[in-house]
Amino acid sequence: MIERYLSTDEVCDIIKRTKPTLWAWIKAGDFPPANRTKSGKVLGWPPSVVEKWQAQCKK
Repeated sequence: MIERYLSTDEVCDIIKRTKPTLWAWIKAGDFPPANRTKSGKVLGWPPSVVEKWQAQCKK
């Protein structure tokens, strides 16, 4: 099964932060970087990566 990737807007909605904050966190190593799909055309995050990050933040 192919996992759908979340867009930047979707991730920002989930984590309740702005795009500049998200990119700053990525640059600082505080949030996982986006991945390209196998086709190389789409940049985003698998939902499992965002869920894992959220679980680690709640500890």
